[in-house]
Amino acid sequence: MFISRELRRENICEYLLYMWEVEALLRYYDLDETRIQKEYVAAFPYEVQLQEREWLFTMARRMKAEGLMKKGHLKANNEVLYMLEDYHHDLLSSGKYPHYTELYNRALPYLLSLRKKGLKDMHEIEICFSALFQVMFKRIKKEQMDSNTNLLIESVRDLVKELAFTYRTEGIDAQQAGAPTK
Repeated sequence: MFISRELRRENICEYLLYMWEVEALLRYYDLDETRIQKEYVAAFPYEVQLQEREWLFTMARRMKAEGLMKKGHLKANNEVLYMLEDYHHDLLSSGKYPHYTELYNRALPYLLSLRKKGLKDMHEIEICFSALFQVMFKRIKKEQMDSNTNLLIESVRDLVKELAFTYRTEGIDAQQAGAPTK
């Protein structure tokens, strides 16, 4: 919970990936509150256990209510994803962000390749997040990745990193802080 709060403020893209990671963690425990408490929350320092437990239990209940026991993302997380997708298109169509457009053009062949490999129904930014999320789990499992996968991830990571930076400095977060906007 504390991490998510800070990430949401500092890096919206890392926040979304973190929230997907928490969803996966809760699924690992079958959204079972007893298991989440005994096998996960109990490892936290005592002073944060209550808040962490309540946050995780609330997420697990929402996932159950939204029918997300096996796959999918919470509506709130999807809303962040859709907002980032809209922001991505705004950046590209404005003509004011040549660096972002350059990074997008560098990532585009990989995005098209991923779309052909089964991510057909996803928008570009969702493809980026899905690729980053899958690679995160490959790294956890210590699976080897070929050089093409490494190039793909590098270009996608750079695009998402710039999306997060621009969002924070010139996008919605900046508007809320009263900073100049695009």
